[in-house]
Order: sequence, then C-alpha cells, then structure tokens
Amino acid sequence: MISDELDCPFCRVVATEDDKEYVKRIEKRAATNDAEAIQFLAGLYTDGKKGLKQDHVKAMQLYMKAGKLGSALAYRNVGAAFHDGRGVKKNAAKEKYYHELAAIGGYMNSR
Repeated sequence: MISDELDCPFCRVVATEDDKEYVKRIEKRAATNDAEAIQFLAGLYTDGKKGLKQDHVKAMQLYMKAGKLGSALAYRNVGAAFHDGRGVKKNAAKEKYYHELAAIGGYMNSR
C-alpha cells in the first residue's frame, strides 16, 4: 500500500518517479498560469534536470513569466541570471532591478 504522504498536494495523485510524467504534471500546472509551477519548470531548464535539456534562454523566459504572475523567487532568479550571464548578457543594473522586485515581492534574500 502506498502512503498518503506520497500524494501530490496539488494533483491529488500518487507522486511519480518517472521523469516524463513528473515534467508533464508540472507543465499542466504551468499551463494554468501557476506562477510557482512556471518558476519550478524554469529551474528544471536552468539545471537540465528531469530529462529536460539545459536551456538558459527558455528558463529566463519562464522566470520572467512567473515573476510577472507574482513569483518573487522567479524575479530573484532573473537577477541571478543577469549577474551570471545565464541566458542573457551580464548587466548589473538589471540584476539590481530584479533583486529589488524580488525583495518587494517578499523574497528575503534579495533585501
């Protein structure tokens, strides 16, 4: 018997260890403009995890969308991308701007 603790609190289904199914579930949530799901999906592209090819440009697009939908962490990650030059050219002014948005949105480490 599978424990109820393994159920996904969002999907209300048993958690999966299959990468394709995992990504499919995240993409389904992202398609409903769930900011945190979009931010999470962007992280998978940033790191090239769960069978997704590393793609910093795609990750940046997703982080921007998630930020506009209210994810402070996404804006923090946009700021970090401008700091590191991941998917964008390094830009200190934009890094500062997006960290400020993250801080305004409640992301404590961007203060």
